[in-house]
Amino acid sequence: KIKTWIHDVFNRDFFSIYEGVIESYDARNDLATVRIPELDNIQINDCRYAYPARGLKCPIYSGDHVLIAFRSFSLATPVIFAYLSPSDSPLGFTERTIIINNGQSSITINENSIKLNAPSVTANGEDLSHDDIGAE
Repeated sequence: KIKTWIHDVFNRDFFSIYEGVIESYDARNDLATVRIPELDNIQINDCRYAYPARGLKCPIYSGDHVLIAFRSFSLATPVIFAYLSPSDSPLGFTERTIIINNGQSSITINENSIKLNAPSVTANGEDLSHDDIGAE
């Protein structure tokens, strides 16, 4: 019986991971409509979006490329589990450093520091752009 189950699982048509393109995204319900070019551009509705961690909600937008898989190897249970960044992505990773760019502002995070580079830096409405270093 187990041999039959294994054979059935590995011979399903949708045993794969596909690159899809977000057509629309309902942020309130975390559901997306995704077009999958490799499957004759079929459109899959009500795709759930898996977040990398609790409390970390990364937005997705129409036109974004994502990786999609089907739970239980069924088209009825699609899950988006990764975002494929374009070559001009504002998010960059180098060894042990994360750089996030947005317009004229950037955040650089490495093992020793977090650096903010922006025309103005605020916290709780207070301007920190010219804050005294080391002041108490």
